[in-house]
Parts: sequence; C-alpha cells; structure tokens
Amino acid sequence: MAARLIRTVDLKNGLRLEVLDDSRNVAGDRWQVVLTIRVKIPVNKLFLGDDTQMALNLDEIISSIGESVCFEQKRERNFIDAKEKDEILNNLIESFFSSSLDYVSNPDFPKRYILRQYKEYLKRKSWYPNYQHE
Repeated sequence: MAARLIRTVDLKNGLRLEVLDDSRNVAGDRWQVVLTIRVKIPVNKLFLGDDTQMALNLDEIISSIGESVCFEQKRERNFIDAKEKDEILNNLIESFFSSSLDYVSNPDFPKRYILRQYKEYLKRKSWYPNYQHE
C-alpha cells in the first residue's frame, strides 16, 4: 500500500514538510499505524550559506551525496484496533508538531542536515573505499 499524503506545511526556512500516512492492515481489524514525516532539502548555496569553504566544496558535496537529501522520520504503533487508527495517527502527528516542528523549521536546519549527510558519506567511504551514494 502506497503512502498517502495527508498534508504539506511550508516551513519558515523555505522548505516544505510532507506528512504521510504509511499505515497498513496487518491482521483482521488490526493495523500498524505509521506516520512518515519527510522534508526534501536541495543541496545548494542557498541552504549552505555564504561560507567560502562551503562554496568551494559545493560541487564535491553534490557529487558525493546528490543534488538533494531527504530528512525522514517515522513514528509507528503496532497492533492498533481499526476503530482507533485515525485517533492514533492524529496523536502521532500532534506529537511530531509539538516536539519537532521548531527543529526542522530552524533556519540552520538545512545546512546542518546537509553537512551531517556529507560527513556520514565521508565516514562510510573511509570504511568502504568503493562506497557510492545511492
């Protein structure tokens, strides 16, 4: 079953957050309720800032991790009664918005996330010299 887009939110840092319902029926009237939050971040000078060192490494970063990275967070609950599915999903959404919306809305979030992905790429590459980004 494909994820169902519930809503999108334009963040104050210029990014768009997607709220997806990835829930699936597991047995009879029981569900695995899965909330997926996704934010696609283009790897560009706009989000990396005017830092001279970053500007010099932009091409290297893009060739390493791609032209965009995706922040994704899943929250799930298992074996939920079908009657409670929508309420549980709404609670998961409310929980994310109250605890994490400020984090992904922060103006520094795109740069920090891009750099974290790049550092993870470099770490994997040091362990596995033939590693290629997917």
